[in-house]
Amino acid sequence: MGGTGHLGGQVVTALLERGNSVRALVRPASDASRLQAAGRHLRH
Repeated sequence: MGGTGHLGGQVVTALLERGNSVRALVRPASDASRLQAAGRHLRH
């Protein structure tokens, strides 16, 4: 499950809201704007 897809994005959001630390793999061609908007630092 990726952090930029529909389901993965919901999981990441829920975990962040609970105060968890999250690491997500992001493909270079993926739209990671939702993760960036949540204040996540991205590494491709």
